[in-house]
Amino acid sequence: MKKSVLLLVFALSMAVTSCKNEKAQENVDAVKEEVVDNSFNVIIDAVIKQDDDVALYYTTDGTTDFSKVTPIWQGIKGNPSAQQITFKLPEGTKPTEFRIDFGLKENQEDIYFNKITFNHLGAERVIACPEMVDFFRADDNNCSFDPATGLIKAKIVNGKRAVPSIYPQEKNLMPELQKLH
Repeated sequence: MKKSVLLLVFALSMAVTSCKNEKAQENVDAVKEEVVDNSFNVIIDAVIKQDDDVALYYTTDGTTDFSKVTPIWQGIKGNPSAQQITFKLPEGTKPTEFRIDFGLKENQEDIYFNKITFNHLGAERVIACPEMVDFFRADDNNCSFDPATGLIKAKIVNGKRAVPSIYPQEKNLMPELQKLH
């Protein structure tokens, strides 16, 4: 009889503990679902054949003065196939313009900039070739850019490979970005 009572008390305490654990887990799951990513994300789809670093510059004041905010650098592994490079801006940032520096390495080959995706709070804008011409242009001092194919060719300046930079078409890119804020 004592064994039966002890066994019953033990079983009841285990059931109560189990229910508490399930409720605690439900509360944790509910909190996880409520977390919202307020970051503005930029995803670049490109072919970069050698290991390198890519920098994303941005402004928040409507200008193209990219010296005011520290760029976001992303190291990448070279790949002959297209790959995605994701940049996450600091939470609450509302970018107005973007510049992309594609690769610092002297041995880097031609790059193909296929598309760029901007997403923020569930809204998304994809810009791909050939539409790129409306939103981006080459820094003609350092590279050429064919927006129909995405080909970026670095120029040789003073005997060295220049860092290819893609700048915004200011009048067109900013209104597209503002739609995502």
